[in-house]
Order: sequence, then structure tokens, then C-alpha cells
Amino acid sequence: MERRRLLQSGAVSISALLAACGEAAPQAPAVGKPADPTKAPAAAAPTSAPAVAPTTAAAAPAAASNKIITMVDKTWADLGMLDATVRFNQERADLGNVTLEETAQGWDTKVLAQIKEKNLRWSGHGYAAFFDSFKYIKAGLVAPLDDYLKTSKVAWGGKQKESYFTSRIYDALQFQGKQYFIPMKANVHLVGYREDYLQMAGYDKFPATWDEVDKMMRKMKPILAKDEVVAMGISRDMFRTLGTMFTTFIEKPFDDQGVLKFESQEWFMLLEMLKKWKDDGLARLDPHGDSMDVWQKGKFAFSLGSHSLVRIGRQVWGTAKVKGANPAQANASAPPRTWVHIDSGFVFPGAPNPQLATDWLLSILGPDGTIAERWWRGVTTFSGQPVHQNWIDKVLKDNKDLSEVYDVLKLVPNSQIISLPVAGAYAITEAKMWPHLDRFFKGEIGIKEAMSATRKEVDEEVAKQLK
Repeated sequence: MERRRLLQSGAVSISALLAACGEAAPQAPAVGKPADPTKAPAAAAPTSAPAVAPTTAAAAPAAASNKIITMVDKTWADLGMLDATVRFNQERADLGNVTLEETAQGWDTKVLAQIKEKNLRWSGHGYAAFFDSFKYIKAGLVAPLDDYLKTSKVAWGGKQKESYFTSRIYDALQFQGKQYFIPMKANVHLVGYREDYLQMAGYDKFPATWDEVDKMMRKMKPILAKDEVVAMGISRDMFRTLGTMFTTFIEKPFDDQGVLKFESQEWFMLLEMLKKWKDDGLARLDPHGDSMDVWQKGKFAFSLGSHSLVRIGRQVWGTAKVKGANPAQANASAPPRTWVHIDSGFVFPGAPNPQLATDWLLSILGPDGTIAERWWRGVTTFSGQPVHQNWIDKVLKDNKDLSEVYDVLKLVPNSQIISLPVAGAYAITEAKMWPHLDRFFKGEIGIKEAMSATRKEVDEEVAKQLK
């Protein structure tokens, strides 16, 4: 059944979704029509929670409805958030009832307009990519959660700092002394590689240091060249190959303003190394979309980024040929590190019932229980990792298909998790740096000149953002 029909068919859609799990349909529906940003708020469909009374951003309404509507992208709904919401409505009816709708294009414009009009339909969102989190706060789309966490009837709501498998996750959620998000997944980067290509060069596992990787690639070059394959793929998305490698060179890759330390000696060393590999025919540089296409065609042996590298590679080449491993490190004697960022759920300012929205997020994204289990078991099959030790142990520890994910999570306590200020500066740095990096990779300018020019442009934009 097509997704839109499923959402419109009420109890039938829930029955279909739960049938695969061998469970009866719940009494309380958790799905509604997709959130439509092109239309004014309307009464909900019969299977949805009723529309709620207008409220203000300054205070909760006198009698907040115990039925709310939230939204999330279709991908995350299908991976378990919808199922977890159904469970929430069954097991935590004492808290209220939540209808989860699909996010529609232009939702943010619609929500901001309704916040201004004090007539907001939705109470929360299940997903903010780390790139967008700072922007959403600045735009007025995210409410601070501290008061709702303190008054929540969900046990771990008031125990945020000690609830994650490393306190660095909690620290990354803070902005100006307040918490705005609940983590819905971590993204911990690794190496995705073709084991058969490595074996051709005499390697049975991915090397532990970049010096060893250099030697391996030079052995691979004549072997792979006949099939027009290179050793390494470099994605132009800064947070993938370059960002992940940089974390292995430096303990704190971002400054106090959240800007990448791109004038550090460690960054210069990394870029000079990558340019040499590219000039020597050991690596290729592609936009991320093109890089993933090239990866699926088998035209490079390894790259760095999210677990999607491994997952997508295995879909094409099979588990036997595609493996994952911890990133090689610049210094074998230092604690191993990698890139880590957090995607999160959040509550809208002026929400019809912000407390219920917070309790919903805490329940479906929590450290234990059958509600949260629906989410964490689902999302790990696609993209992202748990942020709670309980789910790491239950979902990953003995999962042979995801052993590389379990291994790389051990690097998180050593790594600087991307914080909200970093998210704010990321887009600026990405946009301003690449024109200069392109000239550097072409040999037109040196790395110091390229980064000096980048510094001037980034500082100007960051200053505007901080006003």
C-alpha cells in the first residue's frame, strides 16, 4: 500500500505496520495526514488527534490539550518512530495521546507563521539534523526544554547529564546554559572499505595509522589501476572524509566559536597529505552524491564517513566484500578519535502542549523500555547509533552484522562531539572554504594562502551571525 494511503487509512495503516511484528492494532491511532505547509491549519482527519486551541509562545495555555500532533520525516517514521508513537499511546495514556504526521516541504515556514499568529497546530518535531539545529534555534523554531525536563513524569527527564553513555553527548546539547534538544541518534564516523581490494595488496584488515595507509595505497595502485580503480575516495562534504580525518590529527578540532581550526598545523598536514595522494593518483575528489555513485560502481577501495558507506556498499557487493573499521589515526600512541555529531528531536515554542511533546520525545528516545526499543532497533539498521549504553549493549554488542559500529562507538568518549555553536558555523565554513580548497588541490595556491583567504570570509560571516 502506498505511504499516503496508509496514513489516510487510520487503523488499517497501524494494523499493517504492526502485523509484521505479530501484534494487534492499538486502540489509539498515532498517524494522521502529512503536515501540509501550503494550507492553513484545518481540522484533523478522523484518525488524528483534534486540532488544539491557540496558545502563546510565552506561556502554556490554561488547559493544554492532552492530544497533540507532532511531525517527522517519512524515513524516521518508517524506521521506528511511528511504531514507538503507537506504543507511547498504548503504554503512557496517562500522559496523553500523540498523532505523528509526515513532515511536508516548507514545514518550517508554516510553523513560524503559526507561532507568530499564536495558532500553532503541531507541538514538536522528531528530527533536526545537526547542520540545522543552530539555525532552528536562531529562527525561533526550538523551545528550551529545561523546565519541561524538570517536571516530566518520564523518569529520565530530570537526569539528562548521567543518562547518556558519555557526558560529552549532554555537553553537546547545551547552548547558552539551556538544553534545546533530545538526541534521536548519534552519527559516529568510520572507514568503509572493500576487503577484496585490500586483500589484493596483502592486507587482511584496515591499517591503524595514516602512515600505514599511505604504504597500503601505494601497493594497491598498480593492482587496481588496470580496472580504473583508485585507493581512496574523498567526499567534498567537509564533515565526511576531511572532517573525520581531521579528528584523528587533533584532540579538539573546533575553536570556542565552533569554527573548524583550519589554520592549525594539523589541518595543513592533513590537506598536504591528501593533495599528495590525489596528485599521485591514489585518491579522487568528488561531490558526495557522485562519490557514493562511484563507490557503488567499485571505483575506489575506501572512504570515510557515516555507516551508510558500509550499508550501501553491502547492498551492491555483499557482506563478504564490504567491511567497516575505525578510522586510521595520525598518532598510534594517542587515544583514537573520530567525528561524532548528534541529530535530535525538539519542541516548538508556543506548542499546544509542550510538556506532552517533551514527554513523547523522552519516551520514544529514552534509555530503556518497549517504547524506545522500537526506535533504537529500527534506526540502527539504517543510519545512526544509540546514545544510551543500554541500547548499545542490547542492539549492537552481539550483532555480528554491525560489529564495526559497536567498535567505533568506543571512540566517542575520546572525541569532540559536534556542539550547537559548531553547527552554527559549519555551513559558513563549508561554503567559504571550498572555492579556496579547489584552487589548492589544483596547485594554484598553497594551503596557507587558501586558509588565510578562508579565515577572512568566515570571520565576516560568523560576526554577522552573532549579532
